[in-house]
Amino acid sequence: MTYMFAGHDDLARCPGLSLMAIGVGVHLRMLPEGAPTSVQALAGQLGDSEFRIAAALQELRDRGFLPKA
Repeated sequence: MTYMFAGHDDLARCPGLSLMAIGVGVHLRMLPEGAPTSVQALAGQLGDSEFRIAAALQELRDRGFLPKA
């Protein structure tokens, strides 16, 4: 699955967005097109647990930064 950001909102200025979600969001924005973006791939790239990555992605979805799955 490829994640594309909706709009150009600044992640760091979104009230209440966790640092984990901001970090994952910034990482996703920096990835080249076609790079693997599964929870497993992101966990390997970022050195964090799949649970925390999945929670951050859900937070980004809930705030409108990612499309609903």
